[in-house]
Amino acid sequence: MTRVAVFGEMLVDRFESGPVVGGAPFNVARHLAAFGHAPLMLSAVGVDEHTALVMREFDRYGMRRDGVQITPDHPTGVVDVQTAPDGGHRFSIRFGSAWDFIEETPARAAATALDPAGWLYAGTLALRSPVSRAAAWAVLRSHPGPVYLDLNWREGQVPREVVLQAIDLADVLKVNDEELAWPCCAAGSMCRPPARYRCRTAPAICCNACRCRCCSSPAAPRARWRSTAKAAVSPGAATRGPSAWSTRSVPAIRSRRWRWQGCCAAGTWAPRWHAPMRSPGISAKCAAPCRPT
Repeated sequence: MTRVAVFGEMLVDRFESGPVVGGAPFNVARHLAAFGHAPLMLSAVGVDEHTALVMREFDRYGMRRDGVQITPDHPTGVVDVQTAPDGGHRFSIRFGSAWDFIEETPARAAATALDPAGWLYAGTLALRSPVSRAAAWAVLRSHPGPVYLDLNWREGQVPREVVLQAIDLADVLKVNDEELAWPCCAAGSMCRPPARYRCRTAPAICCNACRCRCCSSPAAPRARWRSTAKAAVSPGAATRGPSAWSTRSVPAIRSRRWRWQGCCAAGTWAPRWHAPMRSPGISAKCAAPCRPT
């Protein structure tokens, strides 16, 4: 059995200097192989001129192929990469690629080679297609071991609610500096930590999936989330009129590791959350105002 499985896209990045095999999940698998591990890559390729290029990388690093699906009806993933004026890169990711059609049954069958206590890595980009998404949910939810999620956010690729579901399944969340502010707090949003999120610095992660009624006084009722419990609102909240809390669309947080308390003061959420077994003093603050409803 293998100790690491990687679910997600593998593709060809077409730089101005020439094609390079890539994709965040494949890069992880390739580097693990270079360090002497035997990762199981769960992905798909087509039957075209790019397939041989991808497969050569497998042979080059001695990677196993039993988790790779062949989809003749869909091309191997291709990303056109352009150099931006600031020296960075702009990516044009094509839809309808082979890794958008990772089928559930073969993926689950291949994933049985993963040690139950082993690590399962997944990226969010492969969640943009309903087909690959179904395969990802099946593999992620059936794995009893730790899940490592690479947020790898790309605007316009994956619905926010889908990414939030993925975050909720993760034990470790990998983000870059820009992704720390995603999804950003905006008017009408509410801050919350992602469930089962392990991070020493506890950055604030906000979502727009919830609506709340903001208060106009620091003496606001306090809402608590613990395990699968939903928001608990004080009995007197209903008499507060526009300043009362609304529990509509409030997500349940399933984590037993995290506890979060938030108070709405002067129309602002100031979340305080911590890992009870690690650093009770960790705190974070979101200054974005909530929109009264």
